Amino acid sequence: MSRNVDYLINQVAGGATQRALLALWNQLHADAAANKSTFDAHTHRANVPGSGLTECLSTVGLAIDANPEDVQFDRYCDFKIAGVGYHKAITAAIDISTLAFTPSTLATLTSRAYLFTLNASGTVDVVEGADLTGSDEALAVVPATPAGECAVAVVLVGNKGVDTYKLGSDDLGSPTDYNVTYVNLLRNEPVQVSKPQSDSETVSQGTAVTFEQNLET
Repeated sequence: MSRNVDYLINQVAGGATQRALLALWNQLHADAAANKSTFDAHTHRANVPGSGLTECLSTVGLAIDANPEDVQFDRYCDFKIAGVGYHKAITAAIDISTLAFTPSTLATLTSRAYLFTLNASGTVDVVEGADLTGSDEALAVVPATPAGECAVAVVLVGNKGVDTYKLGSDDLGSPTDYNVTYVNLLRNEPVQVSKPQSDSETVSQGTAVTFEQNLET
């Protein structure tokens, strides 16, 4: 009889313990769900540098090509699109006339920015900026970067008024006819500014250069 009573007491105690543990577990689960809701409502995010960004991680070394109407990438380039990393090899010559981009004519005494981009396949594209009256290429406005592409460099052209200009057809190395500046981008900021037949000037990231641009990515 004593054994049966002890067994019954243990069963009752065990059931009570299980119920207590279950209640505690349910409460912890409810608290965690409430905390998650609060966390999500405040849109907290882990601070992972560069997470999900579209940016150029190393400069492409944009320069005038042996064919002076074209350009080249003197350096390999690592870049990200929406946080996914890609690599672009050194490109000895970029024939602008073969790109999907169709250039328009730049009138005399007018300036324009040409934004060079890469997509996930490493394909080069160009986006024209709006025309600006005057031959000071440093004032030209850089256009927005298309979705799914990464901005890597800019060519700024100021037409001095001798003749019209078309990218991919006319000589970029003609200082008599055009003011031309090459700008290499790093993390969407200008870090190297150079002109054809002149030494390049490298500046630290964030340092002001001769122009100010806002690149949208």
